[in-house]
Amino acid sequence: MRNFSIQRVMDIAIKAEEKGMQVYEKLAEKFSNKPEMAEAFSLLARDEQIHLSQFMQLKNSLEAKDISFDEVNSELLSQIGLERYFDRFASIDDNVLEILKLAYEFEKDTYLFYSAIRDVVGENEILNSIIAIEKSHMVKLFNYILSEQKFRGIADKF
Repeated sequence: MRNFSIQRVMDIAIKAEEKGMQVYEKLAEKFSNKPEMAEAFSLLARDEQIHLSQFMQLKNSLEAKDISFDEVNSELLSQIGLERYFDRFASIDDNVLEILKLAYEFEKDTYLFYSAIRDVVGENEILNSIIAIEKSHMVKLFNYILSEQKFRGIADKF
């Protein structure tokens, strides 16, 4: 099991949002011939960019605090391993359903990762907002996978 400091966890979260933004931007370009998909990935990229800024703000606000992660949350953070998604996104082909499934898995794991952070940090307005949006991404991606309805972003109501 790895030990996690709040700074290390914030760095992982920042990297995940940064990479997520880059991946979704590339997917928007890749599917430029399918406007609905390009728009969906562009909106996901925009949300990730917002989260990136929020996590930078959160990291700065937590910098001086001595926060340690208990064994359960350390193990959870270790097992989630958000970094594993970056290569998987890079090597995926043009199969829209597979891309959407991978995006769903990524959003689900970021949701779990950030929820584990909240368990340790406590209630935090920025973190609560990010977690709620990640959850809405999961729901919308899942609904899109199941129903093939148009996905426009976090404002969608299914």
